[in-house]
Amino acid sequence: MELESGAMIYLDNNATTPLDVRVRERLIEVLDSAPANASSMQHSAGRFAHQIVEDSRRQASDALDIAPSQVVWTAGASEAITMAVFGVVAAAPAAARTILLSPTEHKAVIAAAESCVNSLGARIVYLDIDNSGRVLLDAIPPLLDGTVCLVAAMHSNNETGVFNPIEGIADICRQGQAQLLVDCTQSLGKVDVSSVMRVANLCPVSAHKAYGPKGVGALIVNRDTKRMLVSMGPGGGQESGLRGGTHNTAGIAAAALAMELGVHEQGVDADRAHNQIETLWTGIQSSIPDVEIVTGSAERLPNTINMRFIGTDAEAVIANAPELAVSTGSACNSAIPEPSHVLSAMGLQRTQADECLRVSTGRFTTDEEISQAVVLLGDAVARVRRLTAA
Repeated sequence: MELESGAMIYLDNNATTPLDVRVRERLIEVLDSAPANASSMQHSAGRFAHQIVEDSRRQASDALDIAPSQVVWTAGASEAITMAVFGVVAAAPAAARTILLSPTEHKAVIAAAESCVNSLGARIVYLDIDNSGRVLLDAIPPLLDGTVCLVAAMHSNNETGVFNPIEGIADICRQGQAQLLVDCTQSLGKVDVSSVMRVANLCPVSAHKAYGPKGVGALIVNRDTKRMLVSMGPGGGQESGLRGGTHNTAGIAAAALAMELGVHEQGVDADRAHNQIETLWTGIQSSIPDVEIVTGSAERLPNTINMRFIGTDAEAVIANAPELAVSTGSACNSAIPEPSHVLSAMGLQRTQADECLRVSTGRFTTDEEISQAVVLLGDAVARVRRLTAA
């Protein structure tokens, strides 16, 4: 089945981004030039592939301003998250396997923690948040009772774009001697994450959220934490024994370039995204009554806005705007007929959460598309409201 992409205005970049042509060229180049297994060090073809993997590790680490040894290649952010959560909890004494979670974490983090409850006897305690989804710093210290091995708080939320106060959380975790997992999947390439990676112990990232290929990502992990992690799948001992399996050489090379481009072009991309989101919101406000930003004035990613069209089902709005690629929340949950756990944690009732729609722009979004989106959303909301009132 071929997608009818020519007429589609793509505004779902938080779900995945299109492949940058420069990254695509690198992917094809390595696919053609390095077919060998990067672990086959007995011959030159294998050593050539191995060198590409290591050069890519250095390329990514230079872009992120970290040491190459901190980059552990994975099949994506979800695997990196599972590796981090399981690795920390399994390494902790049985009496110290409490996990503190922000309730607005990506489902991959919540699912990994729940798996540790079932397999390792861990315990989950959810952190308090404000009505924009930000973790409340004052609520953390009383919970650090010596049984906590891991605290998880994402840098920016995939559904709302809102930032957590990571440096403050990191200070508290250091005092409580707990490992800090900061999911940077949505932030990489949109905002500067170098300071976050310096204060966090573990940071998952994914290439396909930053104009790279799907199926490749990395766990950024500091040296001390890396040494204590328990591997959930050592396999053939690749990636310092933390992640077994044949390297996706071409995907890794493409991911490294995507990360480098994302960091170098972040400023330009962010400015464009901010202006486009402001234009979108101004247009929406002027053409559609009874609409609000669900996170209020909280600081968020420059490319992301989650709007509530009061009294209007968001799924119906999407159905009445087939020219638009937008979403009601995380792509991981789009097939599940349940309200967003993020919006529910923020205090929205189900009917309110069902009225929310996320728009996320990207590197290739044009100003003309934003203007068209305002018109299409306005028409769709008006039509749904007429039909509902009839």
